[in-house]
Amino acid sequence: METAIIGGGIAGLAFALALHQRGLACTVYEGVREVREVGVGITLLPHAMRELTALGLLDEICAVAIENEESVFYNRWGQYIYREPRGRHAGHEHPEFGIHRGKLHGILHRAALQRLHMPSAGDEHAFGGGLPAGCVQQGLSQGFQALAGAGGQAQALGRHVLVWVRRRFA
Repeated sequence: METAIIGGGIAGLAFALALHQRGLACTVYEGVREVREVGVGITLLPHAMRELTALGLLDEICAVAIENEESVFYNRWGQYIYREPRGRHAGHEHPEFGIHRGKLHGILHRAALQRLHMPSAGDEHAFGGGLPAGCVQQGLSQGFQALAGAGGQAQALGRHVLVWVRRRFA
């Protein structure tokens, strides 16, 4: 079974790596030609770290992230409100990290390039080659047994599939 994953962001690449780890073939399709590490800081909760650790990414994440030991809350006058431990310090098996989302995306992208079939940039339906409107229809007709839309691509994928299904089965 081969899956086409539409969207090469954090969710799409993590999903692709998880499928690959389970021995399932997939191809990632992404509209941008160049992956750049942009964005803001995000928190990787222990359950997310469990999955990323299972993908073999813990060491790379540890190298660029900050482990959160606790969250402390103050009001606007600086008066203490509440404190709680986080991640391993709260008894979880896995840590909680603060990381720049672009750094996480870069880690996932490098892992995907090393482990997965990533179409070349010259392929019009490839990672970096854009996402033409006919990609979904062609993907379904070219033997993909599953299509997955990740992140911002999920809604667009749903619209294309609905149009394809209506035309195909009308």
